[in-house]
Amino acid sequence: CAQRATLRNFMSQIRSPSPVRSPDSRASGSPSRRRSSARGEGVQLVREPYELWTWGFGGHGALGNQAFRDELLPFLVSSLRAHGGTLLVACGHDHTVAVTGDLKARGWGRAQEGQLGVGAAEQLESPRGVSSVVAPALMSVCRGETAVSVQAIAAGGLHTMLITQPRSSAERRVVYAMGRSTDGQLGAGKEVLERETGGEAQLVAMPSASAVPSLVGCGGLHSALVSEHGGLYTWGSTSLGQTGHPTTLPCPRPVLLNSETWEGRMEKEGSRVIQVSAADEGGKTFNVRCKRGAPLQVSCISCGAYHTAACTVEGELFAWGANGSGQLGLGDRRDRPFPHQVRGFDGPGTMLLQVACGGKHTLALTQKSEAWSWGSNEHRQLGRRDAHGDGGLRPRVVELPSDCRVVLIAAGGAHSAVVAADGAVVTWGKNQNGQLGYGHAHPTERPAPVKALPPRAIWVACGGAHTAALVRLPASSSAGGVTDRRASMGGGSPEAGRRSSAADWRTSLERRSSTGATIASM
Repeated sequence: CAQRATLRNFMSQIRSPSPVRSPDSRASGSPSRRRSSARGEGVQLVREPYELWTWGFGGHGALGNQAFRDELLPFLVSSLRAHGGTLLVACGHDHTVAVTGDLKARGWGRAQEGQLGVGAAEQLESPRGVSSVVAPALMSVCRGETAVSVQAIAAGGLHTMLITQPRSSAERRVVYAMGRSTDGQLGAGKEVLERETGGEAQLVAMPSASAVPSLVGCGGLHSALVSEHGGLYTWGSTSLGQTGHPTTLPCPRPVLLNSETWEGRMEKEGSRVIQVSAADEGGKTFNVRCKRGAPLQVSCISCGAYHTAACTVEGELFAWGANGSGQLGLGDRRDRPFPHQVRGFDGPGTMLLQVACGGKHTLALTQKSEAWSWGSNEHRQLGRRDAHGDGGLRPRVVELPSDCRVVLIAAGGAHSAVVAADGAVVTWGKNQNGQLGYGHAHPTERPAPVKALPPRAIWVACGGAHTAALVRLPASSSAGGVTDRRASMGGGSPEAGRRSSAADWRTSLERRSSTGATIASM
């Protein structure tokens, strides 16, 4: 149920005519495509708006439909148009968070534990007796004179995290967390661990100023962060090994997961002695001590209910934590307190671009545009017929429609979704609350597209029992005064625009994996 996204991935798809780079855009870690303001005071993001559609369980208001009802078909959250459309979305277990065109974070759904970061005046009591918000509400940290802009978001079981967007090179990115804190998942220290925060945003206590945050991930009771240089920090509950630390006590602050604890990394990064011959008449030789391999760098992180998985820039996949349903893909059901490499994909050279952890299952995206799955198949969330019994203990290819080329994956409580290269969203798994978007709540045998959703999707996120998708606007539409530029990207036709979007997204993923930059996991 942990879903995550970064603004950088969306910005990589936008090709603005002759953008002017700000001198401090690279230093601030901001998206590279920017335009200088008229007075030269900072920068203005060149962005394209998207429309947000939601469906599934709405008992706590997580669909933004201003009601406590389920939606069996995609519902357009039209109220976000007034804020410049939607740039990012993340789904928690019973809540949803979005970043709108004004770079502010808004949330709705369950608010009982403070995971939305809004005041009590905006909350209602749901029919289930839980404090909730039924329409998008601006988070407190994005209000007033000290309001922050948001670059990345993540939503977990009962908490939420966001990374701020610096206004200039003089500022630095920081991480805020809000929601339940009793297991240390907010990462704000022991003093917060011992009390409830009441929805007040807490500053995550990074161990050093050099650990510049790039990605965040929220699980059921734990959290993770990837730094700008690929370092992985985890904190929160350690009950099933989901943080990768050698302790069973809650970890209230981010701790670096050293590469020595990752399976096989010691041998790969350890030093060795090589003999070098000198090019002189004496023919002397001398020994040189060097590293076997490059240091570990994480490119993608995903937190499930009680397990965690990460992709490296080398295309490897590691998983750790709870494994009672085989969600680690290691061929057994034993929990792992440290990262273990997941194997069994198409050959040793297969690159893993993205991973998504659900409640008790996991998905992975390969460079061949294939989605793989493993773990629990109780509700057919693996999308393949060979996953009964012990068949779900190892990665296998999802049985998608023959023409489905996958560009993005997402995993929820017990359902799954992918975005195809043609802009379609394909879903499968549990459908008790209509979270598959088919117009009914009956179980299905195999993955199928959400036909009621416009085939221009660019992102999908899965919550506990609800789903959200970002959909590109029609060529003639606009949101919040920002005109859609798809026609200029794809040669003028809507179909060409969809192809261009998918190609850009694909290229972005592969480039980030090959160069060591981080990519998002929702």
